[in-house]
Amino acid sequence: MSGTQMRRWAQQLLSGKDNSTPDLARHAWLLANLAIIGTAAAATFKGLPVSLTELAGALGIANTSGAVATKLKETTEPDVPTPPADGAPQ
Repeated sequence: MSGTQMRRWAQQLLSGKDNSTPDLARHAWLLANLAIIGTAAAATFKGLPVSLTELAGALGIANTSGAVATKLKETTEPDVPTPPADGAPQ
């Protein structure tokens, strides 16, 4: 995957339906997941035990709340612009 494709993928992941408006719920979801995984990785690096049950529970809570937050705010997102029927530029 090239740098341009990676940037486009990240933009689509973290933006709303129109792929240009930043989506706070998706950013919070990503940060929560990175914090949980980073904490588990740091504990493992220091030689501390990591409970897989607690890790799975934390990731489940973060992903469920992220999905619910994204779904709840779906109605406030701007719609994707539709091209004109005659094919003329907007």
